[in-house]
Amino acid sequence: MPIKILLIEDEQDLRQNISEMLEIEGFQVFQAINGIEGLELINKQSIDLVISDIMMPLLDGYQLLEIVRGNPSFSNLPFIFLSAKSSLKDQRLGMEKGAEDYLIKPIAFNSLLNAIHAALDKKQQREALIKEAINKAITSERKVKYHELRTPLFGLMGILDFLSENLDALDKNEIQLLVEKALDASNRLDGTLSKLYIYQKIADNEINLQYFPSLYFFVKEIVAGLGLDTVEIVNEGNDFSVSFDPKQLTFILTELLQNAIKFKATDDAKVSISFNEGRKITVTNTQNYLPPDMALSISPFCQYDRTQQEQQGLGLGLFIASKYCEKHHWQFKAETLKNGDFQVQIEFA
Repeated sequence: MPIKILLIEDEQDLRQNISEMLEIEGFQVFQAINGIEGLELINKQSIDLVISDIMMPLLDGYQLLEIVRGNPSFSNLPFIFLSAKSSLKDQRLGMEKGAEDYLIKPIAFNSLLNAIHAALDKKQQREALIKEAINKAITSERKVKYHELRTPLFGLMGILDFLSENLDALDKNEIQLLVEKALDASNRLDGTLSKLYIYQKIADNEINLQYFPSLYFFVKEIVAGLGLDTVEIVNEGNDFSVSFDPKQLTFILTELLQNAIKFKATDDAKVSISFNEGRKITVTNTQNYLPPDMALSISPFCQYDRTQQEQQGLGLGLFIASKYCEKHHWQFKAETLKNGDFQVQIEFA
């Protein structure tokens, strides 16, 4: 079957000329004059690659790419931008948003053809890398959401490609910014793969129990180490001693606190971790995407109401945390309260 290319360009003559040359090369070309038409074709046709102008009416190229990247089904769809803007700033913006390449008008057809083949090759490489990583991390019957691995890898490879091609033209601050973005993407991918590995091995994980005279001080160190200044620790004389595996409890607390920060209703809302009577601690945050007064069943690869709250990751963190609690014979409960807050409670043995 021929490779399907979507060409989005509001200049009719340019669009027709590029389309005819691509068809001569054996590609099947779909045409659109703006981002709205392009989005409709992406949803209807099995498009392999998008070539898009940036400055267009109704929906520009950047907006279109942002919408497409927000749909997991199209997370690996290559984009090549065409633009009359030739500054490095504009090129960097296009690459940061996830474009595969950025070509400056007027365009030499050979350059466009080379960019198309390079983009399709990289698409295949990404797919191969992701499948290999998943096969190593987990058995084939697991329902892994491939797009959660594609998305950070896509961004990482795009940034590194841009750096390698424009290193001499970038100043120190621009390089630093791109390196930080690449590190963020690689850390996210590493975190996802680490959880996959833990999930695969969790039944074999042994507990290395150590005695701690004060759980409060351990929690305080975790919060300080994470640098979470929006977390409030509430301890009204309910501190207690307990034996636990510090590595596993660190994972539990980190997962609960980072989730609470990520999904709280507003940026300035507080997250609390409270010590309660009966050797219990609770992590509580405001939220606005789950109904109130609901008990949550924790299972692997499960994310609640993803259509309302876009989530990154595989939905393994809470499940692993609950299994670590189970190994310690602790009670783990997740629920929304009557006031709508989300709360996780751990009752220590």
